[in-house]
Amino acid sequence: MSLKRLLPTAVTIAVGGITVLMYLLLWLAPTEEIERLHAQWVGLAIITFAFAMLLGLGNLLAVHSGRIAQKKRGSFYSLVSILTAAAVIVISFFDVWQGLEQGTWSAVAQGVSGPTMTLVYRYGIYPLQSSFMALLACLLAFAAFRTLRLRKGWGALLFLAGALIVLIALVLPELGFVRDWFVNVWATAGLRGVLLGIALGTLATMVRVLIGFDRPASE
Repeated sequence: MSLKRLLPTAVTIAVGGITVLMYLLLWLAPTEEIERLHAQWVGLAIITFAFAMLLGLGNLLAVHSGRIAQKKRGSFYSLVSILTAAAVIVISFFDVWQGLEQGTWSAVAQGVSGPTMTLVYRYGIYPLQSSFMALLACLLAFAAFRTLRLRKGWGALLFLAGALIVLIALVLPELGFVRDWFVNVWATAGLRGVLLGIALGTLATMVRVLIGFDRPASE
């Protein structure tokens, strides 16, 4: 395998391994030196993530502007995505500018948590999220019913029973403890299992690419 293919995967594995090692050392030997190194590593990760966000923004603009230029199907939604991203950036810079005029440097550190963006979150994004979650609950019940019809078995029955219990607990405040038990115990355990499986699968894929069994998806 050429160095061009090997280097990105090797760097990814190295960074991931160092991050895991930092957390293990912080857990096994929480000394002041380890805490300082961990804080520095996390700060470096935050800076890298910020540059990655800029690259992601550039990729978003490039992909959706290309769809608009080629007049592909769904280009209207691409236009909405670009306008939304631009609006968020403009509002964020407006909040930062207001903070600088008032001599409040914390506005720069807050990023998209300024007063104007907070209003956008409160009266724009939060209602949309609530509407989406309401639709998701109805879709969950419908999917559970269809699963029970198509695949008769204990798994489908448990899925339908869990969905109905959570939906009923959302309506009746008296059953709030049942909803919390399902969400905090069963749903959280399942989610952690899925995330652990994804992490192990990603690590296995990186190792296979590194040793030459598989090729990167970009190729």
